[in-house]
Parts: sequence; C-alpha cells; structure tokens
Amino acid sequence: MTDAAHRLGAWSFTLSAAGDVEHLAFDGREVLRGLQFVVRDDAWGTIAGDREVAEVPRALADVEGTPGARFEATGSYGFPEGRAESVATLVVTPTELRYEVDVRVTGTVLTNRIGFVALHPLTLAGAPVEVRHGDGSTEVSAFPRLVSPHQPFLDLAGLAHPLPGAAGTTVDIAFEGEVFESEDQRNWSDASFKSYSRPLALPYPYELADGDLVRQAVTVRVSSTPAADETRAPDAVVRDDEGVSVAVAAGWAAPVERPRVGVMLGPDDLALGAAGRDQLIEALGVDHLRVDVEAAGDRLGGGEALARVASWPVELVVHLGPRPGEALGRLAALLREHRVRLSSVLLFDLEHPATRSEALDALRGALGTLLEGVPVAVGSDDNLAELSRNAPATVDDGGLSFALNPQVHDRRDRAVLETVEALPAMIETARSLAPAGTPIGIGALTLRPRRVIYRPGPIDRLGRDDDSVDPRQHGDFAAAWLVATLAALAAAGVDSVTAFELTGPRGVVLPGTARGGSGVPDEVGISDLVPSPAGVVLPGTARGGSGGSDEADIADLALSPAGAALAAFAGARRLGTPVVDLATDIAALPLEAPGGRSVLVANLAPRDRTIVVAGVAHPFSPYQTRLLPEGPTT
Repeated sequence: MTDAAHRLGAWSFTLSAAGDVEHLAFDGREVLRGLQFVVRDDAWGTIAGDREVAEVPRALADVEGTPGARFEATGSYGFPEGRAESVATLVVTPTELRYEVDVRVTGTVLTNRIGFVALHPLTLAGAPVEVRHGDGSTEVSAFPRLVSPHQPFLDLAGLAHPLPGAAGTTVDIAFEGEVFESEDQRNWSDASFKSYSRPLALPYPYELADGDLVRQAVTVRVSSTPAADETRAPDAVVRDDEGVSVAVAAGWAAPVERPRVGVMLGPDDLALGAAGRDQLIEALGVDHLRVDVEAAGDRLGGGEALARVASWPVELVVHLGPRPGEALGRLAALLREHRVRLSSVLLFDLEHPATRSEALDALRGALGTLLEGVPVAVGSDDNLAELSRNAPATVDDGGLSFALNPQVHDRRDRAVLETVEALPAMIETARSLAPAGTPIGIGALTLRPRRVIYRPGPIDRLGRDDDSVDPRQHGDFAAAWLVATLAALAAAGVDSVTAFELTGPRGVVLPGTARGGSGVPDEVGISDLVPSPAGVVLPGTARGGSGGSDEADIADLALSPAGAALAAFAGARRLGTPVVDLATDIAALPLEAPGGRSVLVANLAPRDRTIVVAGVAHPFSPYQTRLLPEGPTT
C-alpha cells in the first residue's frame, strides 16, 4: 500500500504506507498533525521495520451498521537480540477515530520507546485545554505560546480542547495502555506538540523480555454544540493541489536590512585549493566564514584552518573544554600570526549544553585585545532545547546563538518544510532568555543534524557524523527548504544566519565540480536565473559576470541550487516582506541589491505549477527555486 488520502464523512487524512495517520482534519480543520506508532532503539533512533497496511474490504456499515472504514496493519522490527511484532487496527466512524496496537516481543528488546505518539498542530499554541490524569482527576491548562523547555503536560490519560477555527466544536483525545505526557517539539523545530508514552522520568533504555506484550490505543472524538454550524469560522485556505496559478506579491512597505549571512568551513574544505576556495567564497558573497576550534587542556583542535582563511572575515567558533588556558594561548598566537579578521566569535562549552559564565571569562582573559570591537555570542551549538533549558547567566555583546535543523524527528519532505511554522515562536523564545534588544543568531543551519547528541559518549564537534548527510543536499528540495527557512527567520528578525558548508556532502557546491571540472554545467538547479554581484539577473551563470564568460568567472566551481539561493540572499542589502505560506506552498524573499529588486521564489510543492510575480506567470517544476526580476529600485 502506498500513501493514500481518505475522506470519510467530515474526516480527512492521509494514511501512509507505514500506517501513520497524517494531517487528520475534521470539516477541513486540522485535529492532529499526525498519529504514529513508533519503535525506537536505545539511542532514540527509529527502527522503520517491515510494515504492511490494508483496508478491510467491507465498509463498517455492512458489518456494524455504522458508516466508516477499517484498516489493519502489521509490522516486524529487528533488534540486536530480539524482535517486536505489531498488529494494529484503525477504525474511523462519523465522529470518532480509534487506533489500537498490540506488540509482542520475541527474544530481548532494548528500547527507549515503543508506542503511539500524537502530534498536535501549532494552531493550538495558547489555546485552553482540559488535561485528564491517570487517577481520573482533571485540570485546566493551556498549550504553551512560547516554546516550553520542559513537558507542559504530565501523567496524561487524555486531553480535551476546542477545535481551532470551529466555534462550539471540541476535540477529545484518550490514551490507553500506558501513562502519556506531552512535550513541545518546537524545541527541535518540529511544527507540533507531541503526546507520547513512556514518561521520560522513568529509566531508559528499558528492556522487554521474550513474550512481553505492549498494548496501546488512542481514540480521537469530535463533538459539536447545536449552534456550532452557525458560528463556524470561514473555511481554511484550500491547498493548490491542481497546480493552478498562484500569485506572490512582493511587499516593500517596510524594508529591512538583511541579516548577516555566512557559510561554514567543513571537514572537506581544507583540501580545496586556495584559489578555488577564495573563488567560491567570493561567488557566494557571504559576510563571514565560520571556523570551529576546540580548546581543552593543551590541545587546540582545528587551529590549522585559520591560516587558510585569514583573508576573509571569520566567525570564530570556540568550543571550550576543561583547563583551556594553554590551548587558548595557542589560539591567540595563531590569530596574531595570521592576522585573522574576526567578524564575530561564538563561544560554546564542551562540558555543558550551553555557555557558562566561567567559559566567557576564560576566553576574554586569554584573547584580550584580540576581541576589541568583536561581538562575542554565547548559547548552544545544538538545539533550542539545550539553550532554553540551560540559559546562559551572562550574555555578551554578540547575543545568543543556537543551531537549527529540520530533521531531529522526521525526514519526510512535508515534515521538513513544515518546520518553518515553528520558527517565529522559537526566535521569540530565544529573545525571552536575554535582555531586550539582544541579537539572536542561528550559528549553524543545516538540512540534517550535524551530530547525534543524545547518545552516550563523547561528541566530535569538528568532524562529521555518518548520519549527518542528506541525499537531497544538492538538489532542488534543499534550496526550497532553505528559502522558506530564511524567509521565516528574516520575518522573525534574526540578526545572523550561518548555513551549510562550502564543499562536500553538506556543502553548496555540486558534486564533482569542486576540483578539476571543466566549467559550469548547463543546469545549476536554480532554473536559469541567478544574481550577479551587480544585481543584474543573468541567464545560465552560477555567479555574475558578462554573461558570456562563465568559465572565466567560475573556473571549475558550480553552485548547487541551495548554494545559488544562498548567494542570491547574500547579494541583497535589504529585504522586503518575506512570504512563507504552506497553504499555497510558496516561499518568497523580496531582495534589493544595488542594481535592482528581485524576488527569490520557492515552489514548496512536489509538482509542476505556475507562480505569478509582478504580473508575469512563471512555470515552476517540483521544489524549484527561481530568482525573478521585479524592476528597478526607486
């Protein structure tokens, strides 16, 4: 069975090939972003297993006299010393959806979670909710508006809340078989609140023995008052599923300065020749190059990179370990020897999730006058969760920084794009952790997590984890996600963003073109329009120039679609009003460069469509990003 959309009475949802219920809606209003049965290993990795889903041929009306449908699913999940076998049933009736599962273990299974997770949509942020506990008691609460660092609802047997956009309609969700609790997944940029079982306060991983049975069920009910139909809000925006034309209006009523933008120096980038590296940085037009070093004891890791990039503005990221005095002394000597142009410094703590005050004191004491006029930011090199749960007591002049990626929990295209919905609250939450006016930066924006931080053992802050590479990195999808994310971050008012690496599997150069190529390929993945340094839109080039000397301008480097989008963003001095609209699957960034205005538009849909900009219709292929002219500046 493949993913299939279903409409059953007022219910609509997609049932995935794995048996997950996605985008569950009632009368067009989202009830759940997802209802999933998950199997995790002992390091929170997902075990996909082998799953089969089938719809029971006869409708429930033929069996029970009730309109609806029934689906059955089986699954088999392998562990190092055992297996888990699941049998699940999904039943949908006019006002109820019930999903139940039995899981039988053979051998021994070591896991952090086996069971259901319910994903509540972000339209509930700030909404009232009645929480039912395991002992039968209830309390009135609310879904958090800002990102909650810890679980907002504990000891959970059920939730009841209004259905957003449908006055008089209530959603009731009951959990059976285990104690559930809820977390705010915006901590990791997911666009949902998640209710899940087994409470995190219990020991994990935990062991299931041969013959053990896990049995759970989730029931979703919708009820309406008699007046609900008369007071119902207008229908939500209908998705552009047929590929008809949609329009983008570039707003310039209140233009703002573009956030500072940079790119990271990755593990592959030191192998790139100086000429090629300089040419690539120039082609990108970014404000800074991020260079990471580790300073612990007498060891300075990564310091050799400073000599290679001394001619460019550097955002120096210092990961400080125990007793760093000698290593910091070596760092200071390298900075002086190579006359490194520091544009900013990010300070992180190797032994703590976020920067401690003593780390800041050690850095300033060792680097002294080298930091004069250089903003120093503190925070976390990981997720907002690590920052908000361990907010630094001292915030320096560079502000707060944290890292961002859209795939801590879900790798599917749609889930990755939906993370942009979480970004406004994430940035507002970060601002709430520091005095008013504190700059907020995204220290590392990547398509995949750069490392696994929730597994026991040391964390390599300078290398590359095997699971940190996404096969979509050099394709159109990465560019579409990047444009949507930059638009959401710009709208939220971030001060700086550092995205991707220069080369390699996490970089912005097309594979096979970083060295020894024969010029720019005919297709660079951002349609036929990319910006030149002068702001003129030229066909067929990955950088600027005269339009007839691609090879002279680019030599043997060709930007990926995401690289070209990043260069377009970096080439602007001011931004108009960003657009991020998942209802119509469009993201747009109005850009103002010295020579004119343009609009960087991303098709967030996996299909061909037409998008109208400045009165002109433009064809877009799936996930395509294009830089389109809007006219001269006034």
